Amino acid sequence: MSKLGVVTADTFSKYRKVALVANAVVSAIATPSPDPFSMILVMIPIQLLYEVGILAVRYVGKKTVEL
Repeated sequence: MSKLGVVTADTFSKYRKVALVANAVVSAIATPSPDPFSMILVMIPIQLLYEVGILAVRYVGKKTVEL
């Protein structure tokens, strides 16, 4: 989608706080126990994937040729 210009790294960075809250909600639903430690253990990889996604979009954005 970044090659098509639908999303940019700036857009991902702008909505980072929203994604963090959404990741917390998804983690709270996904964990079977109510303790915050297990929720955080599930939330960390999800947030890391989001950050890697930002880096990937920046990398692909540099490789994109404008027509």
